[in-house]
Amino acid sequence: MLSVAAPLRAQELEPPSFPIDDIWLFISKVGEALDADPERAEEIDEQISNLRDFADLFENPMWLHGIDVVTPGYTREVPGEARPETGDVGLSEIWIAGWDGLILHSSDDGGHWERQETRIISHLRSIDFVDELRGIAVGHEGAILRTEDGGQTWAGGTGAGRGTHLSVDCIDAASCWLVGEYSSVYGTEDGGRSWQRLAMVPTRALNTVKMLGAGTGLAGGTRGIWRTEDGGRSWERVFVIPEISSVDDVQSISGIHTADGTNVWAVGRLDGGLAILKSEDAGRTWFSQTANIWPPELLDQEQFTEPSTLRATAVYATSADNAFVVGTYGIILATDDGGAGWWLELLTGDAFLSFHALVMRDARVGWVAGNYGNVVATNWGGSEWVPVHGPIIEFNRAAGEILGISPGRFDLGDIGYLLAMERYEEAWELADRLTAGDRPDAEIVEFLESAYYEHGRDLYVDDRFPEAAVAYGRALALAERFPSVDGVDIGRLEAKAKSYFERGRSLRSDHRYDEAIADLDRARELGETLLREDPQTSGRTDFLARIEYYRGLSFGYSGKFDEASAAFDESIRLDPDYKYPRRSLGMLAFHLGNYELAIDQLVTAISIDPEYESVLNFVAWVYATAGLPEYRDADKALTHVQAALELGRNAERLDTLGAAHLLASHKEDALAAYRAAISLEEEYAVQLAADLRYLGLLEGEGTPTPEALDAALVACVEKGMTPQYLSENVERVELLAGRDPALARRHLAVLQEEYPDHPDVRRLLEESEGWPEE
Repeated sequence: MLSVAAPLRAQELEPPSFPIDDIWLFISKVGEALDADPERAEEIDEQISNLRDFADLFENPMWLHGIDVVTPGYTREVPGEARPETGDVGLSEIWIAGWDGLILHSSDDGGHWERQETRIISHLRSIDFVDELRGIAVGHEGAILRTEDGGQTWAGGTGAGRGTHLSVDCIDAASCWLVGEYSSVYGTEDGGRSWQRLAMVPTRALNTVKMLGAGTGLAGGTRGIWRTEDGGRSWERVFVIPEISSVDDVQSISGIHTADGTNVWAVGRLDGGLAILKSEDAGRTWFSQTANIWPPELLDQEQFTEPSTLRATAVYATSADNAFVVGTYGIILATDDGGAGWWLELLTGDAFLSFHALVMRDARVGWVAGNYGNVVATNWGGSEWVPVHGPIIEFNRAAGEILGISPGRFDLGDIGYLLAMERYEEAWELADRLTAGDRPDAEIVEFLESAYYEHGRDLYVDDRFPEAAVAYGRALALAERFPSVDGVDIGRLEAKAKSYFERGRSLRSDHRYDEAIADLDRARELGETLLREDPQTSGRTDFLARIEYYRGLSFGYSGKFDEASAAFDESIRLDPDYKYPRRSLGMLAFHLGNYELAIDQLVTAISIDPEYESVLNFVAWVYATAGLPEYRDADKALTHVQAALELGRNAERLDTLGAAHLLASHKEDALAAYRAAISLEEEYAVQLAADLRYLGLLEGEGTPTPEALDAALVACVEKGMTPQYLSENVERVELLAGRDPALARRHLAVLQEEYPDHPDVRRLLEESEGWPEE
C-alpha cells in the first residue's frame, strides 16, 4: 500500500488495506504513553487531534479529480508547441482539485502540500492553470473559482448556471471552455469572470473538453466525441457511442488530450471495458488502440471486484509518441510509440486506489491523483511511481512527530520522493539524520542503502555517471553504519562489494580512471572474501570476472596497457565464456600491433556469440587494415563485415566494407560503400573529410561541399587508399616506439613503402634513428 514512498512497480504493489480500528487503537496508546509527560501535554493534545483528523480521512474519503502543473522555464502548453524535455527549470507548482471545495497546492514538485482557502464546500472536478498565477477550477452546483495570485485567493465567476461542471480547459489567460452535465458548452474571454453559453450538445453529459487551437476543440461524453471549428458555437459528432439500455454500465469518454494538436487521444469506457482511442487528424476520425494494451490479460474483467467500474479516466500526451492513461483500480498505462503498444506501469487491482486525474511536466516527470487523497509521482517516464500525498502518508508523518521518533516510515518515503524528484542533497540530509548514532536501526539502514543502490543504477542507465557515483558512494556510507555482528555477514559483504563495483563502473564511465581502479580493487577484495567464505553460492566467480573486465577497461583508458591486458586475461580465466573481455583484449592487441592475439580473441568472442555485431565488424577491420600485410585477408574481411551488416546497417560498418573492398581491389564497390556511409550519418562525413585532408586529398578548412568531398573520395579510392588507415597506423607506430621499437620499425617499413611522401611518415623515419635497437 502507499504507506512508504519507495518506487512502486505494477508487479509488486499489493492491494491496499487500511485498518481503521488499528489506527484508533494506536492513537489511544500514544495518548496513554505520553500522559506521564505533563510538560508536553499541550503539544500532545494538538498532535493527537491531528492524528484523529487524518484517521477521519479513511471514514470520510477525499476524492481528487483535477490536477495541473506550471513549471518555471516551461512555456504554456499549447497544442503544436512542444514542451521542452530538458533544460534549466525550477520547481513545479502543482494544484489539485477535489471534494468539499478542496484545492491542494505544492510549490516544490509535490514535496509538501498546503490546502488553499476556497470558501466553498462543493465538489471540484477540474482545474487548469495558464501560468503560476492564473487558474480556474470548476465543479458541482455551478462552482467556478478563479485566481490571479497562485491560489492565495479564489473568486467566483458568473453566467454558467448551477449545474455540475466537469471539465475546464484554457488556451490562454483569457479564453477557456467549460463543459458538464446537461450538455452545455460555456466559454469565457475574460479569464473566467463571466461565461456565456456557446452551445447545447445532444448528450446526457460532457465529461471532458480540450481546445486544440483558436476556435478548434473537442469534447467527449456519454454519446461520443464532438468537434468544433467555430469557437464552440456548433459541434459535429465525430465518434459515436451507441445508445444502451443498462444504467449500470454507462459507456462514455472521460478524457481527451493532445500535445501537438494533430495526434489526439481519448479514453473512457466502451464495449464493457476500458478503452483508448486515437485520432491522427486533429480529431476528425478515430480508431481504437485498446487491443494494443499489454499485458492483454489486463482487460480480463473477472480479476476486478466490480468489473462494471473498470474504465480509463484521464489521458495526457507529452508528444506525438508519448502519452499516459490512468483509470480505476489504480491503472497507469504508458506508450512511447504513438500507441502501437500501451504498457501497464502500475495496477493496484482495488477500486480503493482508483485514479482520476494526471498531468505530466514532460515525458519523464508527472503526477497522478485519485481516491482518498492519494497522489503518486514519477520521475522515470512512468516506469516507477512514488506516493507523495495521502492519508497513510500524512498519518505516519504526524505519528512520527508525536513519538519524537526519527525514523518514521514517512521519513523513508520522503527520501524516496526526494530522490525521485532529483533533490539529492535534501534526500541525503534526511538519510544522514535517520541513520545517525551509535546503533541505528538495521532495517532502516538496509532500506536506505538499497534505495541509494537502486537510485545509482537508474542514474547509470541514464548515462548520468557523476551522479550515479555519488549515489553509490552514499550507499557505501550507509553500509558502514550497519550495526556490527559477530562473524562474517555474507549479505553485508555482498552489498558492499556490489556498491564498490557499481561506483567503479560509474567512475570509469566518467573518465576518473584512478578512482575507478581503487573502487574495483576494493570490490575484488570483497568478492574474493565472498568466494572464500561462501563458495557454494552461484555467480561468485562470474562477479569477479566482471570486476576484472572493468579493471581492464579502466587500466586501458588510462594508458596502462600491460595492467589492462593482465586484467582481461584474468577475467577470461575466471569465465571463459564471457565475451566482453575477449573483445576488449582483441581490440587492445590490435592497437598494440599484436594481430595474431587480436584475431584469436575476436574470433573466439564470435564463437561465443555468433551475432556479436561490433566484433564481427572489428575483426573485419583487422583483416582489412592490419599494419602488417601478412595478417590482411580480403575474403575474411568481407565475410565478417557482411555478417555484421546483415544484423544492422550503420556508417562504421559501411566504412569497414569499403576498406575490405579496397583490399580486394573492388574499387566501384568500395566507392559505393563509402557513399552509402556518407548518406547515412552526417558525423561520418565530417570524420571522412578529416581523413581525406590528412591524406592531402582535400583542401581547405570547415565543412566541404558534397561535390568536393565526393571528388576527394573518388581520388582516394582510385589510389587504393583506405581513408583511416594511415592516421591509425601512424598512431600505432608512435605508441610502439616506446614499447617495442622492433615492432614499431616493422610497421614503419610498411608505411614507408605505401606512403613514402607523407610528412608524418618522413618524420617518423627521422625519429626512428633515435629509437633503441631492442
